[in-house]
Amino acid sequence: MAISGSITTGITGAGTTEMAGTIAASMSLPGLGRLASHIGKFTPQGQTISHIFRNGRVPKASELQKWAKKQGWKPTQNGTGPVKYIDQNSVTRLTIKRGSTRAPNSDYPHIELRDSAGNRIDPRTGNPTTRRSPNNLTKIEFDTE
Repeated sequence: MAISGSITTGITGAGTTEMAGTIAASMSLPGLGRLASHIGKFTPQGQTISHIFRNGRVPKASELQKWAKKQGWKPTQNGTGPVKYIDQNSVTRLTIKRGSTRAPNSDYPHIELRDSAGNRIDPRTGNPTTRRSPNNLTKIEFDTE
């Protein structure tokens, strides 16, 4: 158990999916099953978006835009609609919204985040969420134009 905990910590610190995959594929240690939950949750740059929301902090839209660009996602916008960041597979991964009174419970600036399959996820945890879930609309400070 102590060995697998060290491996998990090392992978989290190094933050590379490739390292996690190599270690998981080449080693079979008791307790390594926990390691599998970390594989694939890291971005190529080694940080999940959850670090921006740590300790309940409300991030700025500009921080999220910088993070999205580091992932290699491209911004797009239709007319006056929200800015969306699209990945290399044309999946909308991040939507930054000013808020609207037209939709219930979304009258404040917020983001919507999706995984690589296009499923909605909670940016604080990475867990799946639904369109109507309060975890789908994560509050932000809108500081961009």
